[in-house]
Amino acid sequence: MTSRAPHAHVVVQASPEEVVLIRRVRNGREYFVAPGVAVADGETPGVAAARAAREELGIEVVTGEMVHAQVFAGVDHFFFMATAQSEPPADQPAPDHDDFELDSELDGSYEIVRVRVKAILGHDVRPLALARQISSLSGP
Repeated sequence: MTSRAPHAHVVVQASPEEVVLIRRVRNGREYFVAPGVAVADGETPGVAAARAAREELGIEVVTGEMVHAQVFAGVDHFFFMATAQSEPPADQPAPDHDDFELDSELDGSYEIVRVRVKAILGHDVRPLALARQISSLSGP
């Protein structure tokens, strides 16, 4: 059995009050995910997270700390915070996705959006533990 490459995801802080995520609508449900890519051979998860920002959002970032890690469907997923080096996009279609391992993942729509940190727990952000980490950015 071959193992699948780990995935790295990036949460770009657009401002102290907002982060950039991908809004998915699939099978009539809306939810939010952090852009991500498979980690390439010889690449660290942090470098892959910066690549995810370039490929999925079209911006260069400085990758910060890893804020969450989990195994999903037998694959390690690493989530990093990042700071944009230019104005992050918002409310626009995300690039076409043709690298999914499961055809069913292609269904639905993708939109780059800004989400208020203070409201993050009011949205279906996946994984929930990541949403909790993001919500702690707003302070007490």
